[in-house]
Amino acid sequence: MTCLPLDIINLIIDEIDDAITLQATSVVCKSLVDVSQRRLFRSVTISRAAGVGDMLKSNKRIAELVQTLRLFPRPDHMDILAVCTGLRALTLEYINSETINPFTPTLPSHIQSLRLGRCRFGSYGLFSTFIRANSHLRRLVMDDCDVFQGGGSEEPLKSQLALQILVVSRTRNHLASTSLFAPFHLDRVSELSITLSSTNDVALLHQVLCEAGLRLITMRITISRHEDSFIDGVCECLSTASKSSLRDVTLIISDSRHWNLSIALPTVIVNALSTPGIERIALNIWPAFSFFLLDSTELEDWEALDSALASTDRFPSLKEVSVFRVTCEKAMVHPHLSRYLPRCATQGILLSKSQYVKLDMNGDW
Repeated sequence: MTCLPLDIINLIIDEIDDAITLQATSVVCKSLVDVSQRRLFRSVTISRAAGVGDMLKSNKRIAELVQTLRLFPRPDHMDILAVCTGLRALTLEYINSETINPFTPTLPSHIQSLRLGRCRFGSYGLFSTFIRANSHLRRLVMDDCDVFQGGGSEEPLKSQLALQILVVSRTRNHLASTSLFAPFHLDRVSELSITLSSTNDVALLHQVLCEAGLRLITMRITISRHEDSFIDGVCECLSTASKSSLRDVTLIISDSRHWNLSIALPTVIVNALSTPGIERIALNIWPAFSFFLLDSTELEDWEALDSALASTDRFPSLKEVSVFRVTCEKAMVHPHLSRYLPRCATQGILLSKSQYVKLDMNGDW
């Protein structure tokens, strides 16, 4: 019987995601214990109940293997973080500053990525203090969080952040039309993902575009409000700010069940986005074969969008146009529906009828 080299076996185990399988491989022989445990404890979730958290605190060797940690409210969360010296990415879920305050201490400097999921900051002072104390973070995700007014005055001088990736999704900023990060410099951000549902969100977008215009490469915008006045504010923000480094843009119009919104609205945003450096644009619009059943008004909307994308004045560097579907509730991209369509000097995303038929017959839709 031919045996595989141990290095190959280690690579195979490193690709296993199933915990039961990894537990089984860890008891096969001594040579597989380390690699199995390293993979098994690479990503850990700790709930409110005792168990894994207590095990990590009592077993330093295992705790050092944890690289990604998802943590629910616990009074000993700082003790757990202290022993996980290899931790790089942390998720805090359902933290409420009124019942437990994990936001005051500074997180260990080896944690580079932080996701706050469904967290509640009882005051803006608490939020800003926490961000300032953890200025070493390079990636910050705020998903479905609340930040409330109050909490004392801010420092007169802006603080520098190391943030390179900023994601703000469905986060409610209960302040007076200002950016959550107004007291901070965001000039190092190279990737931004933001949901625009209020003027506060637009203020944050404007801040990033103004301060990180020379670094911002990738931007993903989800627009969840469609009133004319709100869209005008978004367009003004996009058209007036610097976007010289921007290369990759994804635009999502939430609630795309409204067919007229899914066609006409992105055209306005695309025109406001125009900048010479953009190479890729992804839109949650699906120009399926039913395009040929549209009435004359809808057809004009499609042609206006196509004309904007095909303009070599607006997008001289554009190489790829991606279209995809998005679920209305969660705005989740379905990659298997994404297709990069050919583009020429006079054509953006619209294809001839024969090309649509060919795609349909080949099952590429």
